[in-house]
Amino acid sequence: MEKVSAPRNRFFAVFCLIITLALQSLYNGCAKKLSSLQLNCVTYENTYLNRSSSSLSKTTLDQKSENIFKYQKIHLPSNAAHSSYNQLLSNYEGGDFAVILNPSCAKNKGHGFAHEKGNKNGPPGRTREFITYRVNDTSELRTFISDLEADDCVIGAGPNVTYTLSSTFTDPLSLSNQDHLAPIMANEGYEYFYNQTYGVNSSDDSKVVIAIIDSGIAYTHSDLADKVINLQSNGNSFKGYDAFTSNYTNNSDLTGHGTHVAGLIAANANADGIHGLAPLDTYLLNINVLFEGSNGPTTNSAIISEGIQFAIDNNADIINLSLQTIRPPDFEDPVLRQSIVNAVNAGVFISISAGNTNETTVQSSIVDNLISALPGKYGAEIDGAMTVAALNKSTGLLANFSLYDPETVEIAAPGEQVYSTYFNSSTPYNRLSGTSQSAPLVSGAAALAISILKKYNFNPTPALIEELITNSSKVVSSESIFYKNGNQLSIEGLSRLMAQLFPKTVGKACLP
Repeated sequence: MEKVSAPRNRFFAVFCLIITLALQSLYNGCAKKLSSLQLNCVTYENTYLNRSSSSLSKTTLDQKSENIFKYQKIHLPSNAAHSSYNQLLSNYEGGDFAVILNPSCAKNKGHGFAHEKGNKNGPPGRTREFITYRVNDTSELRTFISDLEADDCVIGAGPNVTYTLSSTFTDPLSLSNQDHLAPIMANEGYEYFYNQTYGVNSSDDSKVVIAIIDSGIAYTHSDLADKVINLQSNGNSFKGYDAFTSNYTNNSDLTGHGTHVAGLIAANANADGIHGLAPLDTYLLNINVLFEGSNGPTTNSAIISEGIQFAIDNNADIINLSLQTIRPPDFEDPVLRQSIVNAVNAGVFISISAGNTNETTVQSSIVDNLISALPGKYGAEIDGAMTVAALNKSTGLLANFSLYDPETVEIAAPGEQVYSTYFNSSTPYNRLSGTSQSAPLVSGAAALAISILKKYNFNPTPALIEELITNSSKVVSSESIFYKNGNQLSIEGLSRLMAQLFPKTVGKACLP
């Protein structure tokens, strides 16, 4: 046998050493990279998911403070803006104020403004949390301010602002495709959210409750019949709550608006009629806030705020507010704003319609800061609340009736000729247009996200849900002059982002 020379032997040894070191380095590098990815996954799931606020940090308001009335109980316009109390009265809803009470304090104390007015205006045996009070002249205004300041059971007061719905009613059409789902790529997103192996299904304990604060819901509709939550009071079962009368009710929809909104979010996938954007494991809290005013169905700050508080008390995950009012740029609704903050702090995500108008001058005036739209502008100021514009059905761009503002409107979704459930037995489905139809699509997207996170025992904050919807949106840069970054709702984008950030939801585990 030939003997191997010493030089060749040394060369072979060096070669083997190099290969060994290279393989070891490759292994260590791969292991380090894998470990880093898994650590990031664990870090995200254990800390980012359960944080109390988002990196969006939109609001200058201290959302964790007790309330915005802590240092100023009554929010009125600055005296410099009004030459007299009479002018103040005429500018402030004709002297109508919304007052927030501490109901337990008012009831137990047994005297004072809050006790007297709360019991007088509330249902038997209970003091209302939100009451209205009309001031007719300057003398009454001074007395009103003095009484409120002296009563420690009064939390705060502001104008009782009037609101209307954000829809344009149009003729009914026969059953047809829900063409608002294709632009937001809903079916593509369902491959993740409703995946047969890992996604949400009707047997999961991932129930999501959406409060429809609106005109009521036609709860006997075949697409909504088992979606509306049964409410119990004094041994009786009810299908809704009327914030106008502060009573449980079995009344149906006043206008059809609330039923249309409800169907867009959660109508049953039952092979009949339509299905909502989030049809599985979603349930509706039916809260009516409308009453018949002199100019048709209307509502106000106190009633909406009571509806929001009812949603909080009944464990809503999402609130849909398809309501609007147009006001001067410095006009505020402190009572409703505080109610929105309270809801977000209680863990409730809120979708708000931007508002409608057919007047180009009104639209541009918002951008020029000549007017403002409420409650839409609060979506941009508060983490966990989003303001939604409407998109044209044909072009996929801003609808001509939608209010817009790149500073306050955060996302856009289909809102023209949108097909959904309706309240008449002769017209069970209808096409409506408005930002009222856009907001529930964002509510539906939030319901999809919350439902799958609940399935895997995550506890998402409203701010996180907003961030997921925002960061997964389709960006149309030419639209950035109308709404932030030109963001348009994308269910497919949301599914891809969530599958990446939460690998458990697609069957991939993090390091223990």
